[in-house]
Amino acid sequence: MVLTLGAGILAFAAALLFAQLAHSELSSGGATSIDQQVNRWVLAHRSEGLTDVLRPATNLADGLVVAVVSLVAVSVLARQRRRWLAGSLVITSAGTAMLIQTVKAIIDGPRPVPSERLVTATAGALAAGVAALVGVSRIYLGVHWTSDVVAGWALGLAWLTGTSAMLVLWSSIRRLDLTGLRPSD
Repeated sequence: MVLTLGAGILAFAAALLFAQLAHSELSSGGATSIDQQVNRWVLAHRSEGLTDVLRPATNLADGLVVAVVSLVAVSVLARQRRRWLAGSLVITSAGTAMLIQTVKAIIDGPRPVPSERLVTATAGALAAGVAALVGVSRIYLGVHWTSDVVAGWALGLAWLTGTSAMLVLWSSIRRLDLTGLRPSD
């Protein structure tokens, strides 16, 4: 139960970070000073070799790649009779897609806040290294501002930890023996 509470607190903190970044995006409409500083540094240090490495890395969190990996994972889990985990993955993945579209419709700004690939990579519980690599590649390739990437990580983390906490809580409640707790007549 402590782990579930911790996940809930982390989800809340990540959601607050995302909300702050989204508010900044809506109020400024442009890149922040940190975005501009990071962009200048990246442009000054960009190399052809690193660009060639990071171009394919950015596609690790592409919707199609994540969908195929998720389908394979759900199939393997179902075959191993780990249906609860397979169902949890389906719920988290489907919810991630709906969450991204809802947030983008609400924000409706000139920038793609949050980075869809980062939300997907983080919420899909892809290895943290993959989410970090995709984020760095998006900034390096000039596809997203730093704040868009951080917003994507924050929203993905909020969704992952929030859904994980709810699924663990649900699982715990399902296992409770409530037979002796009937209301008295």
